[in-house]
Amino acid sequence: MLTLKQTTVINNGGAILNVLSYDIGKFDLLCVYLNDVWGSPFAAIMLFPLISMNIGFLPTLSVYFVFVLIAILQTVFSRMAAKYRLESVRWADKRIRAINECLIGCETIKMYCWEKPFERLIYKLRYNECQYIGRANGLRAINFSLYFLSLPLATLTAFGSYYLWEKQRPPLTTPLIFTTMVQLVILRSILVNLLSMSIESISELLPASKRIDEFINLTVISESEMSKEKKSNVFNDGSIQFENASFTWNDISNQLIDINLHIEPGTFVGILGAIGAGKSSLLSAVLGEMRIVNGRRNRSQKKIAYVSEKPWLFTGTIRENILFGQILDHEKYRKVLEATCLIDDLNEFQAGDLTVIAENGTNLSGGQRARVNLARTLYGSDEADFVLLDDPLSAVDGQVARKIVDQCLLNYLKSKTRLLVTHRIHFLSHTDYCLLLENGRIKKINSFNELMLNEPEVRKIYEQQVLSDMC
Repeated sequence: MLTLKQTTVINNGGAILNVLSYDIGKFDLLCVYLNDVWGSPFAAIMLFPLISMNIGFLPTLSVYFVFVLIAILQTVFSRMAAKYRLESVRWADKRIRAINECLIGCETIKMYCWEKPFERLIYKLRYNECQYIGRANGLRAINFSLYFLSLPLATLTAFGSYYLWEKQRPPLTTPLIFTTMVQLVILRSILVNLLSMSIESISELLPASKRIDEFINLTVISESEMSKEKKSNVFNDGSIQFENASFTWNDISNQLIDINLHIEPGTFVGILGAIGAGKSSLLSAVLGEMRIVNGRRNRSQKKIAYVSEKPWLFTGTIRENILFGQILDHEKYRKVLEATCLIDDLNEFQAGDLTVIAENGTNLSGGQRARVNLARTLYGSDEADFVLLDDPLSAVDGQVARKIVDQCLLNYLKSKTRLLVTHRIHFLSHTDYCLLLENGRIKKINSFNELMLNEPEVRKIYEQQVLSDMC
């Protein structure tokens, strides 16, 4: 799980959950019934002469014919039920993915009053899932009915054929009847119960093993890409280099095209462009989250610190969210709080940095969540050469944003290679140079002032940001 790419987890969340909750359990059932695959036929063969001693060869053969016929019917129904169950799991994948997307975007859904359409979508997915579950359970119910029906049929066949074909034998007695009945019960358990259950478990195991294999291959692909990059990387100086590199998320179309870029260590680089131009995707390409289609991606093997666009917080104290399991260094911790302008905010809380963050940080403002997220990255950035910042200033006001740029980006992280994505592009005047992205391509590489003079698109973004700040 930890080696999977973020997009793989997001796009296959339902499938991964089903693998962990459903498919793996099939191997437990296989361990229970595996020996019955060979043990049941062997036991049935050994039981044949014992039953023949009581009721004769032909009646015993008739009984076996009835049990084998029922076992074949159960096998057919079990295989059909396994197919229906596989279809229900596929619909469950889609339903879980849809529910996950609704939970992530619940605020947007509420704002645009999309509750009913999404409710109908999820209901339809669940309805289709239940249809296949109902069919599979119906076939299993038929199998159970055949199990309970098999003994009366076998008993009628045994004693009826005994009456028709074994007239030379002595009449049936109470000990003979009860002995034969016990043997038939054992035979039913062997052929109709244990053997059919083992065949059903194998039928369900085959698609489950394919799904597990697909899940494992996701991890192998990720590791192979990482090892491939390690082999192609011939430098270790903290630089980043792309040579005619194209990247994709979904193998359908390339989101980044013909990227040529060389970032020297210690450089402060700004990334700007219109919405959807590929700014966040470029950071993901540096992280190794996107699959490279063409060209080369060379990157230092040293660590990367990353500030995500959407803050990620867990339920715990503010201090625990910042330290993230690391040892508390009071001096370093104080500098991080100063760099992220969190000291005044913590003073407003009665418990200070021991204040417990609610689920998804609902008891913090958007700016506070963004700065706690940034503080965590700063505290763990000592061993990192790169710091990738995906719009960390979007949720804070202008005055706080200015302080963060001065104290954090230009001071605390001054020795790092910094890549900053922001829509507040007037702060990019502090960068060494900027990348202007357009439709997944690097349109221009130049200083911010030169881009302001020569690129109307940059001036338009700047004017929109100024109007937004005034409002």
